Amino acid sequence: MTNNRRPPRNSRASSAADNRVASEEPSNLRQTAAVRLASFAVYAVYLSVVIIVLFLIANFGFLSVRWVRDSVRDRRHPPAPVSRHAALYDSAEWDVDEHFSAKNSGYQFEAYTMWRRNPVTSRTTNVDQLGHRATWEDPALSLQDSSRLFEILVFGGSACWGSGAPDNGTIPSWIARGLSERGFHNVRVVNHGESGYCSTQELIDLVVQLQKGNRPGMVIFYDGLNDTAAAIQAGAAGAPFELDRMREVFNTAATHGRRAGWLESTRGYATTAVRSFFIEAPLVAWLRARVRPNQMGLLEADKSDVLAQQIIDTYVANLKAAQAIANEFGFEFFCYWQPSVHTKLQTRDEERYAVTASAREVGKVYLPATRLLKKMGPPVPGFHDVSEIFRDHVPTLFFDFAHLGPEGNRLVAEHIVQTIISSKSLGAPGGVGGLGGP
Repeated sequence: MTNNRRPPRNSRASSAADNRVASEEPSNLRQTAAVRLASFAVYAVYLSVVIIVLFLIANFGFLSVRWVRDSVRDRRHPPAPVSRHAALYDSAEWDVDEHFSAKNSGYQFEAYTMWRRNPVTSRTTNVDQLGHRATWEDPALSLQDSSRLFEILVFGGSACWGSGAPDNGTIPSWIARGLSERGFHNVRVVNHGESGYCSTQELIDLVVQLQKGNRPGMVIFYDGLNDTAAAIQAGAAGAPFELDRMREVFNTAATHGRRAGWLESTRGYATTAVRSFFIEAPLVAWLRARVRPNQMGLLEADKSDVLAQQIIDTYVANLKAAQAIANEFGFEFFCYWQPSVHTKLQTRDEERYAVTASAREVGKVYLPATRLLKKMGPPVPGFHDVSEIFRDHVPTLFFDFAHLGPEGNRLVAEHIVQTIISSKSLGAPGGVGGLGGP
């Protein structure tokens, strides 16, 4: 009978060899997995580089095609300059280029109202440390006793601030000049207008001024287009411009700010860089415009009337709040729904060229909102609709769909001055607000 058992020594050697093989198998598996992972990482980096290069080539090609198209079109049909209308500025005795450069000086954070322009000093455009645009003053104003001064605060967006006009050509400056010419020499007009401001921000700014102890004799709101455009961008009335971007910044800071180190900060910068590189690239923006033609954010055209009603509801609520504040603090309150190129029937070629796709979208909501205001009547005693003040005016007044040149500002201010004087709010010339004349 044959003995199949191996000698003990050989059995121990075989067991040791088996153990070595078993211990080497996980090591080999780990090495194989590491090699595969490294290969995958290399392929991923390679694929990312290829995608980025192709993306850059596609954007470069898109920009090249667009440049060639625009060059051919401009040679055949030279466009009118958007912000340098010949009819508005060729005979100007002030430096137009300097103004358009100075007005883009940047912004700084402002509590509650979100932003305010940086101080600017130039020959045409001056903004003080409080962010207020310089306004024309009666030469006799400096001789007045401070107790006899009558202060008018004018709130609004960039049309009120005076984009497209020198300091003495803004609506507040023309109001001051118009009152001075009618004998009201102790009136100081302060320009609280700011680019992008809506009526809600103006209401907040008014409250802040009162908190600081300012006691104006009169307050003027000049609105319409910013309330409309910001609502279209946000998809709802009452929101300021760039609400989504501000919300993203705040949420990022709230989530990571208090406990974030350099890693979270770097992640935030990386996210912003990727967004700027991919999402805001020219080709992507063009494709988004094709998929969603409304560049302002309003998706369905049939929502225009609904949004217009929301805008007017919010605007009227702000006016009533301002009127209640005026009653409490004892100042006069006037408000004006501003004109637009959309309500000017006799538009010139330069004005028509300035109506961009986004401006047309604003018009689709601004016009229904204007009709709603006309239908409901004055929401407060000092309300005036000046949207059609240029309805049959032929000469060029607008340099884009919302902003007027100095002459257009003068005409608006003239209407404002007439309504103020007609209301008897200032009393007789030389006796502003019952304070007595100079």
